[in-house]
Amino acid sequence: MGKALSGRESNDRECAEPLFSQTNREIDMASGNDMKTHYSTFEGFIGLVKWGVIATTVVTVFVIFMITK
Repeated sequence: MGKALSGRESNDRECAEPLFSQTNREIDMASGNDMKTHYSTFEGFIGLVKWGVIATTVVTVFVIFMITK
């Protein structure tokens, strides 16, 4: 039978092991073929943020106007 590991040795061994396996596809996150998709997704995100800020500002101004009235 093997030697019993102390708490520190057990934690060191657990940390050294990977939590999940990575394939080559996962390691190459943004290859050249995915850049068009990346830009499209990023532009969509920026558009949502822009319109979200505008909508939040309009609602905030309206609420402040209604409170002070």
